[in-house]
Amino acid sequence: NGCISAAGSGIAAPKATPAAPGVTVANNCGSSTLTATGFTGTLLWSTGATTSSITVSVAGTYTVTQTVNGCTSAAGSGVAAPNKAPTIAASNISVSTTLNNCSASVTFGANVIVTGSPAPTLVYKIGSTVITSPRIFSSGSTTVTVTTTNYCGTATTTFLVNVNDNQGPTITCKPGATRAVGVSGTGGGGSTYTISGTEFDATASDNCGTPSLIYSLSGATVEAYSSSNTLLAGKKLNKGITTITWKATDGSNNSTTCNTTVNVYLAGTRVITPPITILQSAVDSLTKKNPVIFSVKAMPNPTSNYFTVELKSESNEQFTITVVDVTGRIIEQKTGISANSTIHLGANYRTGLYIAEILQGKSKVLLRLLKVGN
Repeated sequence: NGCISAAGSGIAAPKATPAAPGVTVANNCGSSTLTATGFTGTLLWSTGATTSSITVSVAGTYTVTQTVNGCTSAAGSGVAAPNKAPTIAASNISVSTTLNNCSASVTFGANVIVTGSPAPTLVYKIGSTVITSPRIFSSGSTTVTVTTTNYCGTATTTFLVNVNDNQGPTITCKPGATRAVGVSGTGGGGSTYTISGTEFDATASDNCGTPSLIYSLSGATVEAYSSSNTLLAGKKLNKGITTITWKATDGSNNSTTCNTTVNVYLAGTRVITPPITILQSAVDSLTKKNPVIFSVKAMPNPTSNYFTVELKSESNEQFTITVVDVTGRIIEQKTGISANSTIHLGANYRTGLYIAEILQGKSKVLLRLLKVGN
């Protein structure tokens, strides 16, 4: 009733929060061992384990707490990164030979993918020979063995270095020529010319070895490519213009061609010997055995467009017209042209001098055609 008692008392003694345990990590091959340090109470790992150490196979962060007198500490943590045996994969490399060489400098390493920890070492070999990048590789395919190693293991694979020869051979043909037949000592004295020795043989070289050489014939003499067509000596060419086409092929099947044109004519007739200037004429005054019985006119000549060629003859025999350039190369050939007709030539010719050989039976006229620029 308004009276105050004596004071009661109590003593507060809060329990201290224990310190977080320390964690050490030992990363092994395929697993990591985490060990708690600096603890006095009971432990609880994030895995649920209560032991002082845990062993895990999955990389990541793991935590542990300790409880002392009913008080739980903050979490200590450690990062597990189990070491792994190496793995390796490699892709092939393809390059072309260096110009005029049968090899190429190849850089490798970027084509190899390696995993593993700790970081593995790499060794490259061809056979038993250790190689380093870059390296000169010859044309063809080379197998490279690559081995990767760390203290958890070793892995090996191979890859191919393909050096492709895409460069064709260099080939040189003999210049165009004319040969007379029909008299003693000129190609056998007949209507064909027999090639002597290597007079029309080509030569060839290649960046990778010696190429093969074969020929074909077209025009007055026709013969397809054949593996046996390697030398022309003794080959007979018919009267007229024959184009000899040589083909050089290397070991990678690259090929290059060139041509030689040979004009075989009867002795005593006019012949094209490039380069030459032949005046336009309607009378073949050089051949009295087979007098020309037709006339030819080309208009306009020179022209920047096309030539209109007018053919007039006492005969109904058909005409053949062969046009060559100054090297003797056939540019155009027309057969079965009616007598007393008009045709167009040269619309697609390039600027330059051309020779037209007009034949009717055994009669022949040669015309000079000059194509000029626009």
